[in-house]
Amino acid sequence: MLSFRGIGFRIIASLLAIIVFGLGVWITFFQSAGYETTTAVIASIEEDPNDRPVPQKENDRQLFAMVTYTVNGKTHTTRLDTFGPDYKVGGEVKIYYDPKDPSKIHGGKEMGIYAMIIGAALLFFVIFFTILDKRRIKSREKRR
Repeated sequence: MLSFRGIGFRIIASLLAIIVFGLGVWITFFQSAGYETTTAVIASIEEDPNDRPVPQKENDRQLFAMVTYTVNGKTHTTRLDTFGPDYKVGGEVKIYYDPKDPSKIHGGKEMGIYAMIIGAALLFFVIFFTILDKRRIKSREKRR
């Protein structure tokens, strides 16, 4: 059985933290390498036809935004990979596009920043509790 205090749990938590942090770094710094920014207008908000809502949850549906933007005089309409509660038809969002292929876009680096924060916090807690446990063990040994 896996214990929260055991070395196995700490190894798994550390690996998970490193993976999440690494994913955040990739999203934030490498996914957007060479991409440029522009402002897109939300053309429509649609329900994902591939989504399978959970019957027990009310209003459990996956939405996505179709955005329209212009690059080098050519207008593109594409599905955005992010969706926020403040998205409204006619609203503007900042997007990142590949100048070599302007139809390739993504909505931002926020998820990468969140992943880096979560990964770093998880690793911090693993290290903190490991040090704390080692101090407790040393304290017990001194009392004997």
